[in-house]
Amino acid sequence: ITSEKEAEKNLVFIGIQGMIDPPRPEVKKAVQQCKEAGIKTIMITGDHVLTAKAIAKQLGVLPPNGKIMDGPTLSRL
Repeated sequence: ITSEKEAEKNLVFIGIQGMIDPPRPEVKKAVQQCKEAGIKTIMITGDHVLTAKAIAKQLGVLPPNGKIMDGPTLSRL
């Protein structure tokens, strides 16, 4: 039987995979309708801050000088 250390030798990297979970198509329209109705939209997500920022921009939730806050920062408020 091959040892664990021996099994880890001569390995070859064969690839990498990325995944994306985009917002549903109707979300952008719903956000726009909320804006038109005077409703302030706040997005809360478990995503990484940079991912959240990109999605918020895509949906029109984040204004040009909008603020993004992570969980620890929110907890200190």
